[in-house]
Formats: sequence, structure tokens, C-alpha cells
Amino acid sequence: MNRYPLWKYLTLLVALILGLFYALPNFYGEAPAVQISSGKVTTKFSPDWEFRVRQALDVGGIQPDLIQSDGNSVKVRLIDTDAQLKAKDILQREFNPSPDDPHFIVALN
Repeated sequence: MNRYPLWKYLTLLVALILGLFYALPNFYGEAPAVQISSGKVTTKFSPDWEFRVRQALDVGGIQPDLIQSDGNSVKVRLIDTDAQLKAKDILQREFNPSPDDPHFIVALN
């Protein structure tokens, strides 16, 4: 019967654990989202951004899963990628009425 030294078994175990660790993100699904943040230093975050986002999405007929503000930006989690793209267009028009001078960054996340 073949017998291997303990260090070879431990090396194999460490490789398996590292492989599982790096594979974990593949087990989670996508969470389409849109993030709105300030595009200029002079534009400061205000708490009414979350209200404006919710209001604009309600007018556009999009129901978000979650709207979260973290102090510098607002993140909107949506159901699918179609809703994500529609929400980005709606929020782009709401927060940046003049495309020549954008004050906000509206990005897919």
C-alpha cells in the first residue's frame, strides 16, 4: 500500500481549501445595480438623493429591490439587467439634465 508523508497530505488539503475559497464567488448569482455618486468636488452628497432616486424610479415604473445610501453615493439593486438598464437611463436624465455638464456619475454596478 502506498504511504505518503504528512506534508504531502497537508499540501493537498491547503490546495483544496484555497481552490474552494477562490471558487466561492461563482456560487453566488448576479445582483444588477446602479450607483449614483458625485461627479464633481463641488457637488456634495445630500440625504434627499435617496428620495429623488425612489421618486424617479416610481415615475418610470421600475420597482427596486433595495435602495441604500452609504454617505457618498446611492446604490439601487434591481431584479434583472433589463430593469438595470432602464433605471440607469431614468436616473441619468433625472440627475444630469444637461449631458454637457454632468454633476453626477450614474454607473452600472
